Amino acid sequence: MPLRLRTSPPTLRASFAIPPVLAALLLLAGCGADPSTPAAQAPADESVEDDAVTGAAPPPDAAFDATLDLVNNNGTIRYHGRVEGEATRDAILRAIGGAFEAGEASGDIQIDPNATAPGWIRGLPAFLEAFDIPGAAVGFEGDTLELTGRLDQEQRARLTDAARRQFPGARLTGLFVGAGAEDAAAIAALAALGPESAASEVEQALNSLQVAFEPYSAKVSSESLATVAQAGQAIAAMPPGRRIEIAGHARGSGDAAIDEALARQRADAVKVQLIVNGANPARIEVRGDVATDPHAPRADSVTFRVLN
Repeated sequence: MPLRLRTSPPTLRASFAIPPVLAALLLLAGCGADPSTPAAQAPADESVEDDAVTGAAPPPDAAFDATLDLVNNNGTIRYHGRVEGEATRDAILRAIGGAFEAGEASGDIQIDPNATAPGWIRGLPAFLEAFDIPGAAVGFEGDTLELTGRLDQEQRARLTDAARRQFPGARLTGLFVGAGAEDAAAIAALAALGPESAASEVEQALNSLQVAFEPYSAKVSSESLATVAQAGQAIAAMPPGRRIEIAGHARGSGDAAIDEALARQRADAVKVQLIVNGANPARIEVRGDVATDPHAPRADSVTFRVLN
């Protein structure tokens, strides 16, 4: 007789749900609470405000024009800029890479979303084809192009023509605009210097310069670039051992630390322009002075001293 497996009848399992209201009453009863009494609420802290409602959002940073500076130092290109996004940065790097051989250019392009999109990016590749002149320097800022450098008249004309073709409507400033009549005497005095000029003559000629800066800034004004360029060429022609010192000055603002920092930055800015125009950086020292007399003629300028 075949064996049969005997299965047990399925176990019955009670299944019922407690209504939510009843469950809540049971919970309250177990805690000794009166279900008819509404739950107490924590007192509102009047000292705490809702930031989403009352908190003022920080003001956005002010927008500024995208910038790009390039210097051709005897065939080696140095660049620095600040633009609004990666697309513009990549376009600049492609333009530089297309105009110069690998290893000839180095620098950095920073991204700042507060920068405005530059209008000069489209004409940059063609302009850089003319930027093969050793000693040339150019700065882009908004619709302004600042052209400087130790160039002869033919080279100036070539670079200026390229800028006007590729950036129509741009405002050209800098050395190529030409010096004003008030700078003619200083330029003549600097041009007359030679390797045999006495230290006192060099110092007097350098201090005939009236170097101006943008208001509350360390940026050399475009009107002063021509005379500073002439000074750079004069310093480059000095005997190898001669050294000079540039002292920057800033008018008294009431904060000596701020004035001294701005004064030093102005001296550094003039040094950079001298180097661009041929001066040896190892022969130039800088320092910042706080102007003790804010009404002095050079309280917002620089002075020069020949050290040997």
